[in-house]
Order: sequence, then structure tokens, then C-alpha cells
Amino acid sequence: MREPVMANEDGPHQISYLGELQRLELRPGDVFVLSTDRHLPAAAHQHIRNAWRIAMGNVRLLIIDGGMKLGVVNAGIVAEGRSSP
Repeated sequence: MREPVMANEDGPHQISYLGELQRLELRPGDVFVLSTDRHLPAAAHQHIRNAWRIAMGNVRLLIIDGGMKLGVVNAGIVAEGRSSP
């Protein structure tokens, strides 16, 4: 099976799939996180958000680009000065 090719203002880009699709069980308040190693222009962000809104409605989406990473540290652990288990 050939990998799909996507074209944008930078030219064609190969789409790499990380694995098979899985069914997710969403809970109220869950947020999807979409991350990419490269910087996305503002127009790409808007295009993704518009497509997401059409497909997913009011399910929240966070887009992280440019190789940024996002994590959470439990407030209780920080206040007590201890590391996570």
C-alpha cells in the first residue's frame, strides 16, 4: 500500500502513520492533543481547527507544533517538594 502524499505551500509531504486506528473512550472534559515536529503556519492551524470542528463538533483540540512538548506536574507534588512515584 502506498503512503498518501499531501501537498501544501511548501510542496508535497509524505504522511507517516504511527500505527493502527484505535477506538477511544472520551470522557467529559477530555482534550485531544495533536503534535508535530515541524512548525505549522497559522493557515494550517486554522485549516486543522475548521476540519476538526466539522468532524468532532465541540470536542476540544490542542495543537502543539515546532517540536514542543506538553506535560503536567501534579500541584501537590510541587508544593511538597517531592518527585513523582
